[in-house]
Amino acid sequence: MKAYRDNGGKGCFLVNHSANYREQANVARELVDSGAVGAVRHVTCFMASPLSFIFDDLENTGWNEPDANMLGNGFSWGQCSHLLAWIFHVCPSLLPHHVFCIMNESPTTGADVSHSASVVCSDVCGTNDVILSMSGTSMLPGNVHSEPAIGKILRIKIFGTEGSILYSGDDQDPSSGQLELRRVANHGNVELPCGPGFYFESLSQEGTGPESLQSFVDACLGKEDYYVGADVKTGLRTVQILEAMYRSNASRKMEDVLYSS
Repeated sequence: MKAYRDNGGKGCFLVNHSANYREQANVARELVDSGAVGAVRHVTCFMASPLSFIFDDLENTGWNEPDANMLGNGFSWGQCSHLLAWIFHVCPSLLPHHVFCIMNESPTTGADVSHSASVVCSDVCGTNDVILSMSGTSMLPGNVHSEPAIGKILRIKIFGTEGSILYSGDDQDPSSGQLELRRVANHGNVELPCGPGFYFESLSQEGTGPESLQSFVDACLGKEDYYVGADVKTGLRTVQILEAMYRSNASRKMEDVLYSS
């Protein structure tokens, strides 16, 4: 879901990356913005989803078949867009410049079902190389819609000159992980800046819905304190990297990120 509202001339563009609107994403961004981890130098992230039934299904053309000028379609566009959006929301000063990526494709549909990518970024000053390493697959056994549901497994680690943020777990099991801060100043001891619990994507259909929907409603009502978990810049960074990943997979070379200035 993408949504725009003028909001009394203020302007509002929200993308429904629901994980970005949760408390853990908000706190992680505050930690980066406050300098708690220092200058970010390395990010590693991984996502495994039990979604082979989507990307191996010939009838799911919208998920699997390229459209217009697309070089490919599949797991990267359909799932890892959420992972990248979380990273670039939490680390908004990172600018992607170059990408190298290799993908595996489904023999049935040709959709990509696994990938490994290295992204060279700079910080906002353009002075430090920041290495983003990302991998993912849709080949986790099970079905996210089964009973009980099989969850997505995520691993996110952000390393800076003064500390690290670690966030990993199963998004169907809140007890499977927590947002950890480890600072040089605290000798690397684990700190829990928002308590225990792993909460990534929010797909709540009850009550007032997920936090992303609540933020959009608040923006539409003209409120000033709505949370922008995924703005136009986050969307741009995500699309820039994914587009370059497909070009790199096709060329088997490192590719420049378009419009990276």
